[in-house]
Amino acid sequence: NAIPNWPSQTRQAFEDVTKASNEKEKARADAEKRKEEILNATAGKAYHDLEQAFDGYMTAKASKDLKLADAKMQEIEQLIRTQAMGEAGTRLREAESRKRKTIEDLRGDVDEFRSLLGEYEHNPTLLINRLWTETQMELFSSPGFTKRIYPAGQKQIRLWISPDPEEKKKQEEDKYKKKDKAKGDFSDVGETPGKPTIIP
Repeated sequence: NAIPNWPSQTRQAFEDVTKASNEKEKARADAEKRKEEILNATAGKAYHDLEQAFDGYMTAKASKDLKLADAKMQEIEQLIRTQAMGEAGTRLREAESRKRKTIEDLRGDVDEFRSLLGEYEHNPTLLINRLWTETQMELFSSPGFTKRIYPAGQKQIRLWISPDPEEKKKQEEDKYKKKDKAKGDFSDVGETPGKPTIIP
């Protein structure tokens, strides 16, 4: 094949057209590659089937075939639920897990409510007092709860909503001392194994 020899006056224009065409093809190839990467990351290997199903859904919607559009949407949902392994599949499975946990929690709340309903209808005051007493006992017996006795006639009481910093620090020190003692290190408590500590 003979190499075309463009007239010198038009050579630059032909070269510009050729360059633009090459850049267009490169941009198209890059876009296609990026599309593959995004779809793979989003849906995994199932994205080819999802793409076809979505195209079918859009075609059905354009032709106002609602029955086919609904069938295609169900196909899309089924593919995402069963085959999608990328971000879409991960998010869907996380959502399904949260949904199940929420339903289980709500069922537990409903069961508890039903179990208390009869007692409430019979004697609401007694039930409220019992629940309040149980709540206090649970609160007071928790390990992070600090109890203090105030002198009679004390008019001002301060409640620590979060744990007392000094109390928490003491608890941490006691915890580490117990760990050291369990390992056989008695240096921090002034004791020697086998010998009692004499306090004058």
